[in-house]
Amino acid sequence: MAIILGDLVNGKSNMQMASERVREMAGSKLESLFMTLGNHDIYFKLWDQWTKEWGSSHYTVEVHTTGGTDFYICLDSASGYLGTEQMSWLKDVFESIKNRDLRHIIVFTHTHMFKKDGSQGHTSNYPIEETWELTSLFARNGVELFLSGHSHSRDISHFNGVQYVVVDALEEHYSDSQTGYMILEAGKELDCRFIRFDEIK
Repeated sequence: MAIILGDLVNGKSNMQMASERVREMAGSKLESLFMTLGNHDIYFKLWDQWTKEWGSSHYTVEVHTTGGTDFYICLDSASGYLGTEQMSWLKDVFESIKNRDLRHIIVFTHTHMFKKDGSQGHTSNYPIEETWELTSLFARNGVELFLSGHSHSRDISHFNGVQYVVVDALEEHYSDSQTGYMILEAGKELDCRFIRFDEIK
């Protein structure tokens, strides 16, 4: 499967054109491609276009393998917070899976959890109250990994038994950008490997 962590477009780009390009690249594997909404995907009245192209902005995915079932939760953090309705939905999701035998629980979204700089302005990260509630929910409900993008540069943090990973951007925005992607191998343990484009031969 593949996950795109938001900002499919930048500025006033055409959402339909970008979506068609993603579908073209995914080809026959489109059913195993999962999208999350980024802040640039809702700027300039693009929200309606996003929902038309990709549907719900928060959902769950189950991946069944011979080794077990992994449970993925996609959150909509494009505005820099979840809000009460989505938070309630998330709590219901955790309640619904609390007695299930799941191998790994992974959350993915656009906005990173911990603010390390001010590069993203008002959409930098969640309000402190929501950050505390989310990190507490994740720790109590067995989340192992939280994946995000947004800040365009890799960062790995650990808090209350959860690993928080910000992946590199796919496109250079800064002179010191390390553009690339991440491969997640989900076996008995979760293993994150980072591939830089300038190292691919």
